Amino acid sequence: MQTAPAHEGRPAGAPGRLAVPVAGTDPGARKLVMELVDDTGFDPVDAGTADDGWRMQAGTPACCTGLDAGRLRGALALAGPEAARVRREAVLAVIGSWSPDDRTFEDIVALNRAAAGPHRLLGEQT
Repeated sequence: MQTAPAHEGRPAGAPGRLAVPVAGTDPGARKLVMELVDDTGFDPVDAGTADDGWRMQAGTPACCTGLDAGRLRGALALAGPEAARVRREAVLAVIGSWSPDDRTFEDIVALNRAAAGPHRLLGEQT
């Protein structure tokens, strides 16, 4: 069963290419990781330093929501630490109640989107 978006990689510039946030303290290491993300078929988005990493944790609009680079940048900017904590606990409780065989990437994306509401936060229609 597919539980990761590995099959979603596309060539640079392809429509519908998903983005992956990258955070880290060492700019050189962050650049290298961003190049690897690009090589695997995803648009890398610089998410700042390691201290900014919370902006892409579970419960934030940027976590597991299958966004393109522009929307991911917006989702990172919208993250709030207290809302993220509350949503993260709820999302993890729901996922924890599922059987391992019932966890698909699509279900996890749908749950995270419902919890974090990036479509509402980013002004998109569902």
